[in-house]
Amino acid sequence: MQDTFWIKPSPTDTERRLLRTHTSPVQIRYMETKMKAGIEPPYAIVVPGKVFRNEATDATHEAQFFQVEGLLVGKDVTLGMLKGVLGKFFSELFGGETAVRFRTSFFPFVEPGVEVDMQCFRCRGEAHFDIMPEGKLRERVKAKIEKDIKKTNRDLCIETTLGQGTIYTPCSVCRGSGWIEIMGAGMVHPKVLEAAGVDPKKHKGFAFGGGIDRIAMLKWGIDDVRLLYNGDLRVVNQF
Repeated sequence: MQDTFWIKPSPTDTERRLLRTHTSPVQIRYMETKMKAGIEPPYAIVVPGKVFRNEATDATHEAQFFQVEGLLVGKDVTLGMLKGVLGKFFSELFGGETAVRFRTSFFPFVEPGVEVDMQCFRCRGEAHFDIMPEGKLRERVKAKIEKDIKKTNRDLCIETTLGQGTIYTPCSVCRGSGWIEIMGAGMVHPKVLEAAGVDPKKHKGFAFGGGIDRIAMLKWGIDDVRLLYNGDLRVVNQF
């Protein structure tokens, strides 16, 4: 699913070594270790760590970054529980009640798989900000828009509800959608549980994973991920 980095083996090495692209191997090792020790689920872990990918570096991509994953395995684990956990997590992190929505997606290690969107913490899902206060100027602008919308400033968006025009600018964080794509998640694939020694007929699980760097960029308004790794104390000292 992504390009990887391999470490060139030394003359004494018999195997090639791969820099991990996900923290997911920790989940597998944890389940294997517990099952070999005779400890049955429930299991609940959070796995932070650094990962490496052969990416073209730009403002939103780095060859190294931090990731966090979560895993819950037990007899009565459901997709609804996953949504509740993530909703609570984002509400605590960004403040206030933060809604979460799922969009179906494909990840080979979960079934079903979902992309997780959180309600935009800046516009709170409104997708825009009203930029024209009530008054005569507002009425004149509305009249001009209704007369010839093509001549209206392209940076303005027009929404009409029950004949009442509203003049607004799209939210710069979510780009006018009201939602922010934040991570991938889903119910652990039965084959994954089986490979780790867990009986998929008795237990189910959910897993989620996302980039800590991306979450930090959203929370503190950082517009370039490279700022997190350039060693500039002017950036570091703000935190």
